[in-house]
Amino acid sequence: MIRPATLQKGDTIAIVSPAGALRDITVVEKSKAILESWGLNVYIAPHALTRNGYYSGTVEERIDDFTACLNNNNVKAILCSYGGYGCVHLLDSIAPLIAERPKWIIGMSDCSALHAACLSAGTMSIHSPQCNHLSRLPDSTAAEKLREILFGGNPAYHTTPHALNIKGAI
Repeated sequence: MIRPATLQKGDTIAIVSPAGALRDITVVEKSKAILESWGLNVYIAPHALTRNGYYSGTVEERIDDFTACLNNNNVKAILCSYGGYGCVHLLDSIAPLIAERPKWIIGMSDCSALHAACLSAGTMSIHSPQCNHLSRLPDSTAAEKLREILFGGNPAYHTTPHALNIKGAI
């Protein structure tokens, strides 16, 4: 698997809306402030805050935003603002670029379709909370693990097993 480049302070992360329109666009500005506090520059794609029915933009606008970020050498990572149905519309257009221009693609929910494209391209991606979570819980474990991965870490996860987890026998 190709691991996208480690981010450095001063690098640019883009916020895109590849699927559903945001219910609350203030989460993008709040997330931008958090990412800037990590030392990153933040680029908000032109249609990240727009609405076209259920979606953040037309299929062409969402493809344009995503491909522009993939093609921009200054953009080192792409954070999806929100999930929602619609990521599948982008796959045919962006899949070839993911293999050519590996960079961190970050999201969850229906953005898992983008993770599948990354996997097919042999490129790592980050299944992580998006702007809504980041803006509400900037000090959460999930936000800290995202930051750690972006800046080159390989986080360890430790959980205590539930008392009802009992090893079975075959």
